[in-house]
This record gives sequence, structure tokens and C-alpha cells, in this order.
Amino acid sequence: MEKILFSRFSGGSCGGKEGQISAQKLYDLYDGFYIGCPLGGHVAVTFRGTWDTFWGADLSKKADPGCSGFFCPTVYSQYKAELHYNNVYDKCDGVDGLVDGLIDDPRKCNFDALTDLTPCTEEEEALEAAGIYQSTCFTLAQRQALKEIYAGPHASNGKPWYVGQPLGAEYLAEGFFGLSSGFGSALNDGWAPGMFANIALDPPDGPYFDITAFDWDKDPKAMEKTTCEQCYEDGTCQEFNVQDTLDAITISPSPSPNMGGFEPLYKKGGKIVQHHGWADSLVSALGGSSEFYETVMKQMGVERTKSFYKLYMVPGAGHCGGGIGAYPTTGFQALVEWVEQGVEPGALIGYRNPNIDPNWPDPRSRPICPYPEVARYKGEGSMEEQESFICVPPIQVEIKPETLNLKSKGVFTAMITVPEGYNLWDWNIGDLSCEGAPAVRGNLSGNTYIAEFNRKDLVGVTPGDAVSMTVKGTFNPNGQQVLIQAIDTIRVIK
Repeated sequence: MEKILFSRFSGGSCGGKEGQISAQKLYDLYDGFYIGCPLGGHVAVTFRGTWDTFWGADLSKKADPGCSGFFCPTVYSQYKAELHYNNVYDKCDGVDGLVDGLIDDPRKCNFDALTDLTPCTEEEEALEAAGIYQSTCFTLAQRQALKEIYAGPHASNGKPWYVGQPLGAEYLAEGFFGLSSGFGSALNDGWAPGMFANIALDPPDGPYFDITAFDWDKDPKAMEKTTCEQCYEDGTCQEFNVQDTLDAITISPSPSPNMGGFEPLYKKGGKIVQHHGWADSLVSALGGSSEFYETVMKQMGVERTKSFYKLYMVPGAGHCGGGIGAYPTTGFQALVEWVEQGVEPGALIGYRNPNIDPNWPDPRSRPICPYPEVARYKGEGSMEEQESFICVPPIQVEIKPETLNLKSKGVFTAMITVPEGYNLWDWNIGDLSCEGAPAVRGNLSGNTYIAEFNRKDLVGVTPGDAVSMTVKGTFNPNGQQVLIQAIDTIRVIK
């Protein structure tokens, strides 16, 4: 028998969750873990799914009550999906500085479903109440429901229990039955009620489980204490905590490892390559991926985490692929080379076939960058070709003062920051402007650049309580220019 030199784990969805558990508990069995679109936890993902199903109930109703069968259009799919896509993508697509049919990082878009979705008039509200659905607007109740789905489970006082649905899954793409929305699973998670009827609560309600009676102030805490009992042939029994047995992550808006963490895997020299689509409506990418990874970096340190654990977030991609994103297919090979040859992965190249997105029908390739880096356009070349992009750290902008008086003279300031572990000296920031005003001076300190702009140079800025101020500029690493952009929201008076 040949000696096994290396062993690797590969799994997606529920298998991805098993990979996250194994990397914490069974780290001695595998040298590397290829983890895709992980649930994070069965209790965690169905907890959010129960919340979504409750709030999405009216939008998930059959558009035609007389329709029978599995593929009956819903109120959402028949009347609301296209408008939802347009409202979200019109506001969020260009936030990264490039209108390309993708939302690069949904956390960067300040979208409020209550105010940014097209509202119904009083007449349209009355028609909807009579069951005459409109494709041109959202009722107040529908906007409130979608706001809650984006926010995620929380108590009545607003205290968040877990993550919500990121923006991006509103896309429309060609599927088996024509053009369809990616948002459906964020409105109706068929797995969730069964979990909470039979497993997650103690005692279980079984067929009497009433989703409308779930107490979002008390039941989440009780849920974390639910136990089950395993009995064996010898007559002995053992009690297990359900969440601690099933979930690799904690139930929190900032999930953390729930099975002991990754320190043993790191010390062993093991590696993880993980991927997740930002537009996954079944399993929020904020749960077991982006926010989980952020927590691991805080616990273990940024550089230590990156030295053994790479996360790749795919804009526009659905659950384990699909959607409108350019999904990479070389991640497993990258893990093999990292484990066996010590070749640390950089960007993976993702591809999208033609005619997936009816608004952007050309085939597309795009670098999928190791988190937190993002792909940015060089300013020339085809947007459909990966050679026109490079990976750079994302920028965060904070405008000071928070209330800007247009009648006042003098300057205002933009604090431009990149994540820990990056130094702006290496990226040669330049050509900065804010709403038409060029930067008049600036100074650099580590991962922050402080730029000043004259108020009198602003173009087209109008007063308001929530005004988006866009800062644009360039990075010039190694002689390659790339466009950067970020937005802050402030109060503007006159």
C-alpha cells in the first residue's frame, strides 16, 4: 500500500460547513480544506431562514391563487422582481467606480429598502390590498419586509442576533425556465421551518410550530440551550447541545469559530481556501464567510490569518455558483499547490458564460481577489477581460465635518483608509477629487491618507440630511494605474 503524502477536504454548502467544523476539530486528518459557500451552521442558517420566511410571506404568495403545481409564479417573481433589481442595481452597481452590472461589495452601498424602493401611491396601495398587484411600485408593508430581510434577525429593541441578506441577489439571470431572480430563497427558505419545528427548540412543537408565534426577544436565547440525547445499544445515553454539535460558527452579527478555532490547524501548517458568492440568497455570505473571516483576523491577527487561510468573495455569484458572477474554478488546484509546493494563492480567475446576464450578455473573466482585496478597473481595456483589472485593498472614506455648510468658507477633509496590513505608501494614491473638487493638499500616515478639499470647488452638491459624497482617485502600484472610489454619507446644509 502506498503511503498517503497529503490529504485534503473539499465540500460546499452543508459540506462547506462540515469543512469549517473539521478544520477546527479534525485538523489532524487533513492538510488542506477547500470550503465553498459554507452554511456556517444548520441552526444559524435556518434561524435566519425562519426570519426571512416570516417577513417574506406576502411576497412569496402565489400571484394566481388558482395556480397548482410546483412552479407557480409568486407575487414577487411576477410583479416585483424586475423593479427590485432596477432599484438596487441602479443605486449600488456604480459605488465601486465602475458600472458593470455587478455589486462589488454590498456592504459599501447605503441602500435603505424603506426609502430607496419605489413606493406605491395611495391608489396603488389600494389596488394591492384588493389583490391587484402592481409591477411599478412596492407597498409600505413590502418595503418594510425587505428592510427587515436585509437587516437580519433582531430583537424588538433592535439588538441584532445574526446577519441579514447582503445586496446583490436581486439580479435577473437566464435559468431553466427563462429569466429569474436570485432573491427567492431570501423570501422563503423551505428548510428553515422544519428545523425549528423539530430540532432547534426544546421542547419541539412539531406539526404545531407557528412561525408567527416565534418570540424574537426570548426564543433566540432559549434556542442556544436546546439539547438532544443520543442513546446507545448498551443502554447508556449522552446529551448534546444542538447548536454546539451542528454549527461551526456562533450565532452573532459577527460570527466566530464555535468548535475551538483554527489555532491548532495554523500550528500544524494546514491551509484553507474558501469561496462564497456575495449574491447568495440561501446562505448569507455575511455569516460563515466575510464577517466570520473578519472575526478570525481579529482573533488570530491579520497576517497570521492570511498566511494559512484565504477567502475569495465573488460579486454577483449565487449559492455555490450560478448567478451573474464570474465564478473561479481553480481554487482547489490553488489549495493543492499551496499545501504541496508552498505556493501562496493570489487572485483566482473567474469566468462567466455569454448570455447569462441579459443586460451584459458578453462572456466575462475577472480576477477574484483574496479578501479583503477587490478587483479594480485600470481605466482602459475591456471590462469583460480580467487583464483590465488588478487586485487592490478597498478604501474607506470618512468626510469631516459630518455636517457640511456650503455657505462656509475653507476646507473639508476626507480620511481615506485601507485595511490593517496595508500601507498606502505602497499604493501611490493620487488624482483625488470629491464631487468635482480636486484635493488641494494631503498627508499620509500608515494606512490612512488625509486629503483636504475647498468647499467652493464642489459641483452639484445640494443640501440634505443624507447626502452621498463620492471620493475618486487612483492607485499606482508598480507603474499600473487603477481607479478607486468610495462614498460617505453626511448632512449638508446651506
